Amino acid sequence: MLLVSIAFCVCFRLCKALVSAYSRVLELKISVRYKMSDKSTSSKSFFSLPPSVRGMKVLDRDAFTVDASVMGLKVPTQSITAVQQRYKQWLLKVPRMQPIAELSDDDVDRRSHRLFLFSPHRVKSSDAFGEGDRTFLSKNGVVLADIQLYGIMLTYENFSYDDILDAILPGESAIGGFSIIGHIAHLNLRDNLLEYKHIIGRHWLLFVFLLFYLLFFFSVLLLSRTRYTVCPKKVSPLTFCNNNRKSAPI
Repeated sequence: MLLVSIAFCVCFRLCKALVSAYSRVLELKISVRYKMSDKSTSSKSFFSLPPSVRGMKVLDRDAFTVDASVMGLKVPTQSITAVQQRYKQWLLKVPRMQPIAELSDDDVDRRSHRLFLFSPHRVKSSDAFGEGDRTFLSKNGVVLADIQLYGIMLTYENFSYDDILDAILPGESAIGGFSIIGHIAHLNLRDNLLEYKHIIGRHWLLFVFLLFYLLFFFSVLLLSRTRYTVCPKKVSPLTFCNNNRKSAPI
């Protein structure tokens, strides 16, 4: 019980500090991004969210579904490690989506190959691969001529906090200020964004909850690794020792 109490206090303080720092960084990033980029698209995601979500007051997760296409290449299972190491920075990076997937059930190579999905910013056709790449892929049993477009479906879970708020909110940064009083998080919203307070609050609540949960888990894990052992005979029986052989009174 004592360990849990200590872990709770530690993770609460860390959560408070991290959320505060995150809010400052987020505020700066959003303000800079709106000055330098088109507000109708997200600068973080490779894929644009539907224009219909702009101005949404009640969160509808289904409205964030997007059908997209990316270049994919079949790779023999025995060459997955080698190809992944070489093209790690080329692979598709989307939250909660694996860039290496299984082939469809009707594909003849389903058992012997895996599908590598590439970022649209890196690979738009086979021309993205130079002569050295072609030699490397050929040695690893990859047929570059088989590269083609594969359809993927993106949902609400595949977009980040910033992407979703950028697509919903009009104008500038949603957060004008941030503070924590006890266990209450207080966000100062700009006047033109007050009508979106439920959308913003829901996303911040989810972020804080996940962060708090992770910090609490790691705090308990760290404290649980402190094990105590029997003391040497010269130590008083009313004391005990930890792994560093330092005695402490009971």
